[in-house]
Amino acid sequence: MNVIARARALACVALCSSLALLAPPAVAQDAAAGYPNRAVKLVIPYTPGAHADLLARVVAQKLSDYWGQPVVVENKPGGGGAIGTLAGSRAAPDGYTLLMTALGQLIVLPEIQATRPYNALTDFEPVYPLVRTPWVLYVNPSLPVNNFREFVDYVKANPGKLNGATAGMGSSNHLANAVFALRTGTKFENIHYQGSAQAITDLMTGRADFYFDSLLQMQHVKAGKLKALAVTDSKRAAYAPDVPSTAEAGFPAIEVGTWFALFLPPGTPAAIIEKVNKDAYRAISSPDVQEKLAVTGFGYWPAMTPAEFKALIKRDYDKYTAIVHETGIKAE
Repeated sequence: MNVIARARALACVALCSSLALLAPPAVAQDAAAGYPNRAVKLVIPYTPGAHADLLARVVAQKLSDYWGQPVVVENKPGGGGAIGTLAGSRAAPDGYTLLMTALGQLIVLPEIQATRPYNALTDFEPVYPLVRTPWVLYVNPSLPVNNFREFVDYVKANPGKLNGATAGMGSSNHLANAVFALRTGTKFENIHYQGSAQAITDLMTGRADFYFDSLLQMQHVKAGKLKALAVTDSKRAAYAPDVPSTAEAGFPAIEVGTWFALFLPPGTPAAIIEKVNKDAYRAISSPDVQEKLAVTGFGYWPAMTPAEFKALIKRDYDKYTAIVHETGIKAE
């Protein structure tokens, strides 16, 4: 081979190598081209009728409007939320199965199990945190208490006699019960439901005595079916300005709540994650969506990249796993 031919051959090899290096980003971009071109499933580990179900359906409709494809909500309750959350994690990583789950199901639930069903930090691709909310302490109207301190005194005077509802073992409101017991030195029974809907029904009928849940249930307070004693935050909620905070009541250590967020299965192409991230933020920040969700009293997050959301999850993972270990709650 003469010198000119050898030089041409080397140049060809160099060019091919350069193109090979460029291929992965090109493939990644191709992954989102035309996505989605068929129906997308949004799995939620909650029962129909709960505040999480309302959130999922409003967001799903907005994404469907953007994408020109159906976004179908699939309720998969059970196991304290583990069944639906695990299903979202194990779906094909092609962007056609989204998962909406909450802090409790993602972080708390695995920590109280003898064997973790999944790892919050490695088994999910964080997309975007949709909303956040403090809890409100709701009680049955027949309970002879009118504020948070009276409630604490009443539970102390009746150790083990009251029933505290939760939306499921390992849920954020289960954690709220545990934090309440730890910080106030009270004892009561936990009743675990498969979601908020039945828990609220039993609270209104007197089968349960109290329940930490979202601001959505203020509708029942206004109807006289429940009493709201405190918001588990450092300040009052704008949606319920007449309800004092736990900090106001002299219990600043009882500040717990939750967030609901979108995830994709591990291994989903980065370009698809980025697209869903941007469209989810556009959806949740749109005025018509926030108007439909006004009854929930949700708070909203600013624009956040998947990497920033991942860092937020790590922060809350460290915070809430420490609380789990401090309270000592286990799967019952």
